[in-house]
Amino acid sequence: MRYLAATDGDQTNEVLLEYLEPRLRPADTVHVVQSFEGQGEAAVVEEDSDKYVRGREALDGLAERLGESADVRTHQLARGNEPHEDVLQFAHEHDVDEIVLGIRQRPGTKRALFGSTAEAVLQGADRPVVALPLPDS
Repeated sequence: MRYLAATDGDQTNEVLLEYLEPRLRPADTVHVVQSFEGQGEAAVVEEDSDKYVRGREALDGLAERLGESADVRTHQLARGNEPHEDVLQFAHEHDVDEIVLGIRQRPGTKRALFGSTAEAVLQGADRPVVALPLPDS
């Protein structure tokens, strides 16, 4: 099985771990992906910027914890796309079987409302998407 785990930090990593760890087998591959939002041209993210470093730490943390169960590969994408475009394009390019991402509950609601990235991935995907509720922040 080939998974795409879309992360944006530690909170997302925890729910991704809870979902993926019991499902993974040694032959599985997990592509852990973080996308830098772009403006039509390739997004420029300096490797020493806080944004890059925090993203790298999130990717590496998830890879380290999942790496005992499957082949884990990390990817920071700065293609100039919106995050949902990167997720969908990457899923297609790497023929993943399932996309896994976190969703946030909006304040004052009793149900999960999808943010724009999650909603666009759910609407645009041509493969299964698992949307995991994130804990209240």
